Amino acid sequence: MGEVYRALDTRLDRIVAVKILPSRLSEDHEAKERFDREARTISQLDHPHICALHDVGEQDGTAFLIMQYLEGETLAGRLARGLAVYNDLRTEVTLGQYLDVLAAHSRRVTEEEALTVNRFKTASYTVQRPIQLGLALACAPHDLVRAVSAYAIPAGIAFQLRDDVLGAFGDPEVTGKPSGEDLRERKPTWLWARTTRLCPEAEGITDVDRLRDLIVDSGALADAEAKIGTLVEEALAAARELDVAEDLVCELVDMTVRLAWRRS
Repeated sequence: MGEVYRALDTRLDRIVAVKILPSRLSEDHEAKERFDREARTISQLDHPHICALHDVGEQDGTAFLIMQYLEGETLAGRLARGLAVYNDLRTEVTLGQYLDVLAAHSRRVTEEEALTVNRFKTASYTVQRPIQLGLALACAPHDLVRAVSAYAIPAGIAFQLRDDVLGAFGDPEVTGKPSGEDLRERKPTWLWARTTRLCPEAEGITDVDRLRDLIVDSGALADAEAKIGTLVEEALAAARELDVAEDLVCELVDMTVRLAWRRS
């Protein structure tokens, strides 16, 4: 609503920010009231992240606020940081979706191919890029933004592998979705890829209970749990190496455990 200018306070020889109510709004009673309300609100606040209010007044019919001047970047510059991460996210999710469709129409998918889909389709938009987006918008150091990937990618893949296990063995009363649909649809998950490699005959079985027995008896389920455990260990080790406050590391550890060992 207002216009802000960088100015020199000649009495105190300091740079200040001057916010004025534009002339086109000088006769707008509602705009004037909002401007005055802003001044009253700022004057009652004292916080490192809020500009201090030095003075308020009116000159030749123009209302103004004299505020603390803080060096910083423009809103466009700040948003550009986040946009770069968002563009990476969009590209990766598109690639992951393409690979997922391709896998769904392939005769057999390998575990490595399933992990690649998990990397780009799930880990990217579920964990990695959301954290990086927040860091970028908060002007975190570029090294920290990049370093997060070492934590987020294995954490995100572990999340997806857990989802695959729940899709095959989960309790519908707990998960809120039908159990076994992934097996009926031959969804190209890591669990299915491991099962068909260990027991090729699984591809010709349609009974879900028999498929579940095969997954357990073949060791595919145990392998999936072991893979999740390995990914969690990798993610936690990377989290502890991040140059952030200890309480943030604790939050990442807690989130990782909840992602990987959830039951719904």
